[in-house]
Amino acid sequence: MFFVIFFSTAITYSLSLWAQSVSSSQVLTTNLFDNAFGQEINDSYKVPLISTVGDFNHTTGKLNTGHNPIEYDASNIPGSQIDDCPPQNEIAIYIHGFLVNGKSLGSENAMEIFDRARLSLNNTGYDVTLIGFNWDSDIKNDKAWEVAKDVAKGNGLKLAQFILDFKKDCPQTDIRLIAHSLGSRIVLSSLDVLNENQEWNNNKNFTIASVHLLGAAVDNEEVSKDPWDIVKDATNDEAYKNINIFAMEEPITLKGVKTAFGEAIEDEVRNFSNLYSSKDDSLEWFYPMMEGNDTALGQTGAQYGISLPSNYKERDVKNNITALCDANGRGSCNFPYNIVFGAIADVGDNHFGYVGFRDTNGTLKSNGAMDIVVEDWNKQNELENKTTPDDNS
Repeated sequence: MFFVIFFSTAITYSLSLWAQSVSSSQVLTTNLFDNAFGQEINDSYKVPLISTVGDFNHTTGKLNTGHNPIEYDASNIPGSQIDDCPPQNEIAIYIHGFLVNGKSLGSENAMEIFDRARLSLNNTGYDVTLIGFNWDSDIKNDKAWEVAKDVAKGNGLKLAQFILDFKKDCPQTDIRLIAHSLGSRIVLSSLDVLNENQEWNNNKNFTIASVHLLGAAVDNEEVSKDPWDIVKDATNDEAYKNINIFAMEEPITLKGVKTAFGEAIEDEVRNFSNLYSSKDDSLEWFYPMMEGNDTALGQTGAQYGISLPSNYKERDVKNNITALCDANGRGSCNFPYNIVFGAIADVGDNHFGYVGFRDTNGTLKSNGAMDIVVEDWNKQNELENKTTPDDNS
């Protein structure tokens, strides 16, 4: 009993420290990527990038004056800014999570993440153009999490617009989406937007080839096809204050963010995979505190009994996440191991290790769960009678 009380107190105190760090922007140890917010990581590699950084107000979560809901900046995109459509006939877009691009405790760096994901994919032997999606996730105030969710939802519209624009330029090129943590809400929201977009739906061949969510920081009932699975979830009680359940019209939206995305998943994606870790410490310890005791899709998998899409698959990838507290090679532990006294990163624990781990010198040590992503891609290519990238060599 003493241990349980002590552990609970320690976690609550740690959450308080985290909130303070978000507000005060405590500085982290930096590495070679921390100032690399341009398009180059080195002289030989130009980063394909979609960016909406600066579009949203970090206090309100609304669009800043002068920005519109569907605009984005893009650079080095094959088939658009440079060259022809990708010879592999596919691209992958990686969408990062919460607290990226800042100097607060727990913050990551977008360019480092995109590079680590690219290295992990290359290390598997899979040849694909990886495009990074960079967004306003480093929000520093006492309502950071709620604001970030609104910003993520708003970015869903922007990602959907990029996908539509790209498919019009390269209609034969498949699009694969990989999202980590809160970036999962961007992907799910983009699917909802595409599902309602007439221009997208008029092109019967337009689909998303695959989606992989990594440690998804969304409620575990939000992949349901049935809006009632959202409404009746006991942890969403606050939503009832603003909803007349006798006069509801679909789609049902809770707090302006939470939605049943299952229909959009089933309609717009050929293969949908939720890669979760049942031992993910960040989601296990902190997500319930931020979400009224709800549990994250990226820690438990889908909630039992909900109406799942026919194309939904999930897998516990805890054994693919190495027992290391430093995933990005900064030489210091990732959150929460840097502030929770006595916390140790065991196998499956580190929320930041899904895309792999690197040494402080930048060398990749592990592919993380990206091995599973590529395994799924190869299986899909085989089932769809496509020539795999390895067969082109």
